[in-house]
Order: sequence, then structure tokens, then C-alpha cells
Amino acid sequence: MILRKIEDGTQKKLHRGKAIIPLGPRQTGKTTLVKKVCPMGSNDLIWLTGDDANYNTRLKNSSISTLKP
Repeated sequence: MILRKIEDGTQKKLHRGKAIIPLGPRQTGKTTLVKKVCPMGSNDLIWLTGDDANYNTRLKNSSISTLKP
């Protein structure tokens, strides 16, 4: 796996009460980065993907309160 500079910065910003939203073109490692820095099973993690048509529509004009399951 390729080590990225952004990984360390992302780790430091976790658990500060803010959303971290990785953006970028397809196939650039966004999902891999999130899976590496966020342990699965974490209670404060909401996993959304823009590839899912339902979430894509909701993500365009939403707030975090409307996105929480």
C-alpha cells in the first residue's frame, strides 16, 4: 500500500466533532484512506458513498442531521 502524506493529517483531525469528507476523482484511494484511518465498528462513523443513488441525492443539499441513520 502506498503511504500518503494526507493520512497523518487525517488521523490528527479525527474525533474533533467535525466531518471529514474525502473528495476527488474516482479510483484515487479515498475509500482506502478512510478504511485505513477509521476502524470499522466505530460508533461515531457514518459510512456514505456518492455512488449510491439514494445517498447521492441526499448529499447534494443536506445537513448532517438529515444524513444520520
